[in-house]
Amino acid sequence: MTDKTKLGLRVLSFALVLGVMGDLLLRQVPWGLNALLWTAALGAFIVALGRDLPEMLGSGGYWLLLPILLFAAAFLGGDSTVLALLNVFCIGVALSLWLWRAQGGAVFKSSLVGYGLAAALTSITTTVGAFVALLDVDWKELPGGKTGRTLAVVRGLVLAVPLSVIFGSLFMAADDVFSALVKHVIHVSLTSIVLHLTTTIFAFWITAGYLHGLIL
Repeated sequence: MTDKTKLGLRVLSFALVLGVMGDLLLRQVPWGLNALLWTAALGAFIVALGRDLPEMLGSGGYWLLLPILLFAAAFLGGDSTVLALLNVFCIGVALSLWLWRAQGGAVFKSSLVGYGLAAALTSITTTVGAFVALLDVDWKELPGGKTGRTLAVVRGLVLAVPLSVIFGSLFMAADDVFSALVKHVIHVSLTSIVLHLTTTIFAFWITAGYLHGLIL
């Protein structure tokens, strides 16, 4: 297995854990300890990647973890919406600077244009980076000899689950008897399932993109 595939799998596995944690923690509002725990996990995974890739942050840069954790801890200070938005903004700025530094940018000596580029780079990599990370992995290199069947199952689930949820929701909305039957059989709200899946996928996608941006 090549180093590129191994690294891509690490990024995707870290992002998957953060996606599940995002669903378990971040859906509960107002944010408090849950946001701090998720942010700390993100920081821990960044440090773990940096240990194997010292060139990622050069001779330093880990000090940026401190303001990220401080602003995440500020969620414990109350349920003010303004404070929460300010904390999210400050954490986003710190993460952008971290990514900018990993790409060779100067945190303290950059101009306003440089900081704007840092924000743009972060936006782009969190949007498309996960897709690139998936392409970085040569799935044929995975051991076991069952990669093709595994990928076929995964592709089938990716196609079947959203369609099942969509059409199931439509049938439940159109037929009260069908809705009652589904709720009786699975004892779970389809709305709740969609919310869980959406939160997990969203958290996975943005964190995979960001982590991949750090290691470019």
